[in-house]
Amino acid sequence: MNTASKSKSSNLKESHHDLEIITLETDLSNSSFKKHIYPALNGKIFHSTSLASYHEIIKDGFIKIQTNPSLKEWNCTSHFESRGCISLCDLYHCKLYGHIRAGHQKYRFECPKHDEERYIFVLKKEFHDSVITWYEIKKTKDWNYDSIVPHIESGIKSPAPLSHFDYIYRITYPYHIQELNKIARTMALRR
Repeated sequence: MNTASKSKSSNLKESHHDLEIITLETDLSNSSFKKHIYPALNGKIFHSTSLASYHEIIKDGFIKIQTNPSLKEWNCTSHFESRGCISLCDLYHCKLYGHIRAGHQKYRFECPKHDEERYIFVLKKEFHDSVITWYEIKKTKDWNYDSIVPHIESGIKSPAPLSHFDYIYRITYPYHIQELNKIARTMALRR
């Protein structure tokens, strides 16, 4: 179940950000990742965010380190955030699918946490050289496994203006919330 459609968001137009939104509708399965999500993102560097953070990014006109505790998705500060950078997923420098899969097991960047959709801002190729890669960090030995996703996490100095990004993938999971509610009901019945 993969459909892709291209649309201009009126919010983006009103905010004077001319970023195309490409919608991918998919499910949460590993096969869907391999068939639909991975081919769309392979060779790209991107920032993945929630619906609430997406609205804040569009309003501000840039992506910055998340300081609002209610919008922060993780309990720990990432390696790159602690160094004044925003975290990016890097499928450009990481060429081995096995490393991408291992990183994906630690951070399911395309999966919504609490929403039915996820937003992925794809970095323009001309800004790839300004990215601090996992491979550069690995050489310094100044990292810890809990605060970084090996092979696929990179960073770029914060804030990163929206003009640094080519387009946005809006990944939707129309059955995600329904499935979670179904699982919760099943678990409640077992108690």
